[in-house]
Amino acid sequence: MRKMLSVRTVIGLVALAFVVGAGGCGDTHRPDGDVLATAGDLHLTVDEAAQLLASAEDLPNSPEVVTALGELWMDYTLLGVALVRDPTLGQIELGPLMSQQLDQELVFRLRDEVIQADTAISEDDLRQAFEEDGPGEEVRARHILLGISEGADPAERERTREAAESLRQRIMGGESFASLAQEHSDDPGSAQDGGDLGFFGRGMMVPPFEEAAFSLEPGEISEIVESPFGLHIIRVEERRTPDFEDVRGELEEELRMTRLMRAESIYVAELEEPANIQVADDAFDVVRELAERPDSRLSGRAARQALATYETGSFTAADFRGFVAGQPEGILEQIAAAPDAQLEAMLRNLTRVQLLKAEAERLGLTVPDEERQQIRSELVQNYIEAAQLLGLDQIEVRDGESDREAVARSVRELMEGILAGERNVIPMAELSVPLRRQFGAEMREESISDVVARLAEIRGNAGAPGAAPGDIVPPPGSGVPEEAPAPEVPEGS
Repeated sequence: MRKMLSVRTVIGLVALAFVVGAGGCGDTHRPDGDVLATAGDLHLTVDEAAQLLASAEDLPNSPEVVTALGELWMDYTLLGVALVRDPTLGQIELGPLMSQQLDQELVFRLRDEVIQADTAISEDDLRQAFEEDGPGEEVRARHILLGISEGADPAERERTREAAESLRQRIMGGESFASLAQEHSDDPGSAQDGGDLGFFGRGMMVPPFEEAAFSLEPGEISEIVESPFGLHIIRVEERRTPDFEDVRGELEEELRMTRLMRAESIYVAELEEPANIQVADDAFDVVRELAERPDSRLSGRAARQALATYETGSFTAADFRGFVAGQPEGILEQIAAAPDAQLEAMLRNLTRVQLLKAEAERLGLTVPDEERQQIRSELVQNYIEAAQLLGLDQIEVRDGESDREAVARSVRELMEGILAGERNVIPMAELSVPLRRQFGAEMREESISDVVARLAEIRGNAGAPGAAPGDIVPPPGSGVPEEAPAPEVPEGS
C-alpha cells in the first residue's frame, strides 16, 4: 500500500510484527550453547531464540522468521549498548551515513547554483493543471489487515482467511470496526487509529485495495480483499471530489517541482552525454561479491578496478564499497540477487552522482562546517527518536546489574511487549549500519536451521501429557525448569 505499511516494507516479512516479540534475551558472557546472533559482547543462543519463538503460536517455523528475529535483536541490542555508553549518542561513528548525506547536500548545492527553472506559477497555469491533472475523487477508508507470512503454507493461509471472515461477520453483526481494527489489525500505521487511512486518491494504494475501496459507498464493508500485504477488510467512511481552492497550494507546489525536475533532467543529460558512461562487462560479479561481503578487504589493484568509466574518470570497486558500507542488510541482499539490467542501472546512477560531485567541486562548491554539524546532529536525532519510540532511552541499571545485563533485560522486555501487542516495531534500516560496524554484530547462518529444529522439537513436546496449552516443555536433561518462562536496488546515494 503506501507509507502506512512501510514497517513491513523495510523489514521484508509480513510475519515480523509477531517475530520481534520473540527475541531480545541475550547473555552477557560467552554462552556454552550454540549462538544464533551476537551484538557487541551480548549473545542470543539457539535455545533462547527457539524457546522465545515458541511462545508465538501463530508464528511459522521458518528460516526467514528466525533470521528476522536475529536481525532485530542485534539492532535493538546495539542501540541499547550505545545508549548506556553515551546517552547523548554523540560517540556513534557515522562515517558511511555522513558521507552519503554530504554527497547529497553537495549535489543540492550544485542544483541551486547552476539550474535555472521558471518556477513562477500563474493563475492560468494553475487552472489548466487543475483541468488536466487535478485530483479526482478521493475516499476516506478504514481497514483491518491480517498479514500472511511469505512462506505460508495453504493451511496457514486458510486459517488467516477464516480469521478475516470471522472479523467481517462480527463487523456486519454490529461490532465496532475501529475497536476490532485496534485489537486485530497487523498494520501498525493505522491500527492505533482504528484502521483509519485518511483520504486517498487513485494510484496511492496497491491495485486490489484501490479497486475495492473505490467500489464502496460510505458505510459499506468490503468482502475479504487480498493484496501483497495480506488480507484486508475495508470500510469507506467518506467520498469527496476536491474543488480548485482546496488543492490550489498542492497544485502550485507540484507544478514548481515538475519544472525544477525537468530543468534538472536537462542539466544532467547535458552533463552525462559527453561523459559517455560505459559499464564494464565484469562489473556485475564484483558488485554482487561486494554486496555479499561489504567488509571484505580490497587490494590496491582490486580497489582501483573500474566498474564504470566516463571521459574524465571512473567509478571503481572502492567507490562501490563505500556506497554499500552505508546500506542496511536488506538492501545488500537485494543488490546481490538483482539481475544484470538492474545492476547496470544502479551503476549508471551512482556514476552520475560522481559526475555531479566532480562538477560541484570544479565550481568550488563545498558543504560548510556548520552544515556538516547540522547533518550529523540530524542523524543522531534519528537514533534518539528511535530509542524513545522503543523505550530504550529509559534503560536503568538495577542493583547488582552490569550495564550489559541492563541492556539484555531491557531489550527482552521490549520484545516481549511487542509480542504482546503493547509495543510497535521500529525498523532501524540504514541506522543499523554504523552501530554494527562500530560495536560488531554477526548472524550465524549455520545456526538458523538449528533454531528451526529446536523450535519444532519444543512445539512437538508442547502437546505432551500434562502440558497446558502454550507451555514450553524442555527436553529431558536440558536443565531448563518446566516453568521456564522479526526494493528495489538503490538508484544512487
